[in-house]
Amino acid sequence: MKTKIIPFDIETAKKIQSGEIEGKIITKNKIPCRIVAYCNSGDIFIQRVTLESHNDWCYPYTRKGCYIDGHLNGGTDYDLVLEFLDSEPQFKPFDKVLVRNSYKAELCVPASIWIPGIFQYKNDYSHLYFVSGKAYWECIPYEGNEHLVGTTDKPKK
Repeated sequence: MKTKIIPFDIETAKKIQSGEIEGKIITKNKIPCRIVAYCNSGDIFIQRVTLESHNDWCYPYTRKGCYIDGHLNGGTDYDLVLEFLDSEPQFKPFDKVLVRNSYKAELCVPASIWIPGIFQYKNDYSHLYFVSGKAYWECIPYEGNEHLVGTTDKPKK
C-alpha cells in the first residue's frame, strides 16, 4: 500500500501516538519515533527506534519537528514528518473516472453532478484533478460507481 508523508504537526502526532488516528511519526530518513516528553518551552523529546537498539537515546526537537543539534535547527535528515497510508485512489492517464466539483459549505455552493471522463493528471499543489481537459475537486473510479452518473449522491467507501 502506498503511503504519503506530510509535514510534522504536534497535535496530529499526539493523536497518532495515542492511537486516535492511524499513522507513524518518523524522521525524514524513515527512523520510527515516539514522543517521550514535552517541555515548557514547547520543545519535545523524541525517542528514535533504530535497528541497532529498540530504545535509542532521547533527542530534543522543536514543536515543529526540527531536530535541535547545537547550531543546527531544521533542515536535517533527522527532522520529523508524519506518515499515513494513502487511501486516495491512484489514477493513471486514460483511466475511466467520475468527477464533480465538491460541495463548499463556506461558499454555499452545492455539489455538482457526477460526470464520466478520462483522467489526465492530478495537480498536487492545487489538489485539482484534470479530466477531459477540465479541472475538478473530486475524482473517483468509474467502475463500481456507474450508478452515480448524473446524481449528486456521495460515493460509498
